[in-house]
Amino acid sequence: MKKKILPIFIMLLTVTAFSAETPSQQMVGNTFNNQPFSYNVTKIKDTSDYTLYQITYPSPLKSIHENNNTVYAEYYLPKDIKPDAPKRPGVIVLHILGGNFELARLSSRLLAGEGIPAIMMKMPYYGERSIKGGRSAVMSNPELFCQFLPQAIADIRRTVDFLQSRPEISKDRVGLMGISLGGIIGSTAAAEDQRIYKSLFILGGGNLKKIITNAREARQLREMLDKLPQERRQKIEACLDASDPLTNAGKLRSRAQAGNVMMINAGSDEVVPKECTLQLAQQLGLENKVIWKNGLGHYTAMAVLPQIMDSIKDFFAADLPPQAQNEQPEHNLNPAERIAAVMKALGQIITFEPEEGHGHILDLSAIFTPQKSKKITGSLQFIRGSSHTGPDNERFRLEGQVPLLKNVMMGNGEYPWLGSVKDIVFAGTDEPDNNKSPLKFADPGLLLKLKVIAGAVSGMAMVPDMLKQYADFTDISNPENGIAIEFTLTKLKNLNTINIKVFFKEDGITPNLIIISQPEKFNAEITVNQLSVNATVPDEVFSAPTGVKVKSVNQNDIYRMFAAIVNFLQETLK
Repeated sequence: MKKKILPIFIMLLTVTAFSAETPSQQMVGNTFNNQPFSYNVTKIKDTSDYTLYQITYPSPLKSIHENNNTVYAEYYLPKDIKPDAPKRPGVIVLHILGGNFELARLSSRLLAGEGIPAIMMKMPYYGERSIKGGRSAVMSNPELFCQFLPQAIADIRRTVDFLQSRPEISKDRVGLMGISLGGIIGSTAAAEDQRIYKSLFILGGGNLKKIITNAREARQLREMLDKLPQERRQKIEACLDASDPLTNAGKLRSRAQAGNVMMINAGSDEVVPKECTLQLAQQLGLENKVIWKNGLGHYTAMAVLPQIMDSIKDFFAADLPPQAQNEQPEHNLNPAERIAAVMKALGQIITFEPEEGHGHILDLSAIFTPQKSKKITGSLQFIRGSSHTGPDNERFRLEGQVPLLKNVMMGNGEYPWLGSVKDIVFAGTDEPDNNKSPLKFADPGLLLKLKVIAGAVSGMAMVPDMLKQYADFTDISNPENGIAIEFTLTKLKNLNTINIKVFFKEDGITPNLIIISQPEKFNAEITVNQLSVNATVPDEVFSAPTGVKVKSVNQNDIYRMFAAIVNFLQETLK
């Protein structure tokens, strides 16, 4: 009886100690290199979905920089995991080269919100582990970079040790995901450590030497390599080969073939060339299974951030035990979550195509009052339809009262059309082109920038807690105005303080009125007449108005007019 009680007591003691407010220390005996270690735990904060802890533990490989020899990690532990609950998968999340942890944190919080414990590990020389000169000091020193690679891989394996020691984690369901540099380093670590059951590599690839030759971010390293004597350069290249994903991919192939490795890459990646992605995919037997985001580069892949986040969530949530599938506690929406719902809807209008027979609708009226100028009024109704008749037949309708342009009325249905102030509709029925993309002549850079912004907004909205680092939210609801939220943007770079009040309809997530003000600059009141995603919309909505004079013109001339209007509005908004 005592033998049965003791392990249960130890497990309960571990969970209790882990959730304490004060720092605590835990021991891990089973490790990849048979060297026990201890880790320290400090509780950082509680949210509605998870508790965040800082975890620190010694790196298995020592460098000459003492502060680099402690690994710092952020552990996102979902709420309400009971000691006797079924064990869950755990995921190691690796960050990008640039030293910005926001994407990794976003992914970790997303996973924790789905009930999956996630740990974001800071790689050598990042964050608290950085040295004088920061990342530049590493990228300008080939020998130091070569020490970074194996240490990062060893630190990942030590993080597997940590997860496997946790009572809430299923030992055979430890996963890993990495973005950019994290995807490259992570693929080597996953190959070397058979305990990593599932891996997701985003914007990664193999062939380190080619990536270094190609990537702008590796310019310093490339220049220093070129200056080295041949013997030293050969040693560095041998070091690169030893840590290259291509060298080790064979050990990961069986897991890839079992469906436990996923690759998401940009079709026009300017940092990790497509050739490097394909080389790794071929080694893993995934050459026909890479999820390509075509038309996007390493940085503009943010345009499809919501889709990438959905892939992250679905890939790892598939291993949740049935009892944990819908176990997240219900709660009243907090202010950040209400604003996130608005952001998500606005972002979806641009980033997600409606279903067939449906459309996204945005109907606004606005009063803009500059401090030293006359009041400006306007209105806008935009309906985006599906392109069910073909990928190049994107349907829409746009009309309203827009300053400078006055009346705007145009659309793209069976053919493109443009209304005029003289009750004439110009119909693009002459010399029809099979390509019916309404913005095919618009500045592609502008359109991509808009998609990147919309993708980032929608992606952030999927994890409302992330918004709190950019704004302070206050619930200002009252019986007279109903549900209302006020927040102040004070934490964005190059942006003066902006105050925003959002008044909601009865559902608490659809905005009714938005008041935006910047002290001593302007005040704007935006009435949201309708904001709907995937509403039922008949095809006739996209047709030219009836009962007016119609003049047939060249189809492409209408598309050029669309582009001119969009470019004009963009320049005006600047």
